Amino acid sequence: MLFKERDIATNGTLDRVGMAASFICAVHCVLTPLLFTLLPLFGLTFLKDERFDWAFIVISIIIGITSLIPSYLKKHRALLPIILFGFGVVLLITARHLESLSTELPVVLGGGLLVVTAHKVNRHLCRNCEKCQR
Repeated sequence: MLFKERDIATNGTLDRVGMAASFICAVHCVLTPLLFTLLPLFGLTFLKDERFDWAFIVISIIIGITSLIPSYLKKHRALLPIILFGFGVVLLITARHLESLSTELPVVLGGGLLVVTAHKVNRHLCRNCEKCQR
């Protein structure tokens, strides 16, 4: 086995990475439309590519699954982080299909906030769980 019983999925590392990735994604989604015209000046046109947005969403999903599911199954058995994460992902995916920036932005921010909150709740539950502390 690559990791000991208290592995990277349940010691909070993936939750911290997930929170950071979700935060970066939210900042990207907020700033890209505002700085849209300046991106070519700095050689950052890839930031407005839709594939970049989808990559962030996929990375967030992978990190969330590898962090939240093991914590639920092997440790605290609390569904709240998974529910928050699920709603957050649904909002992020929904936002990618919205045409108007005025509707997309709040939906993306709400989705990102739910994903970050899911990881924070999971970390809190793991810190207060006897099984997680072994």
